[in-house]
Amino acid sequence: MIDICNLNTIEICWLSSKIGEIFGIDETAAKIEELVDVDRVKALFDQDLTCYSKITYIEGQLNNLSSEASKLKVKEREILREEERIRKMREDLPIQ
Repeated sequence: MIDICNLNTIEICWLSSKIGEIFGIDETAAKIEELVDVDRVKALFDQDLTCYSKITYIEGQLNNLSSEASKLKVKEREILREEERIRKMREDLPIQ
């Protein structure tokens, strides 16, 4: 068994290339590139990133709207309490 920690860079590169040869990694990669439209995959990846950034932006906007809605609910409650206080004050006024 080889102790990889004791290998130098050149030995690691040589060993990596031999492992690649043994398992046919280079040929497999070349076949995959032949069978797969790499430009199409890249375009789809770029499109995915664009969609992800748009989704992130929309989520941020929704969070902002949710925060604003919460603030408006608090204001609404304050207004309703004030209206109730005014209504009670009017009821308590003597009829003239």
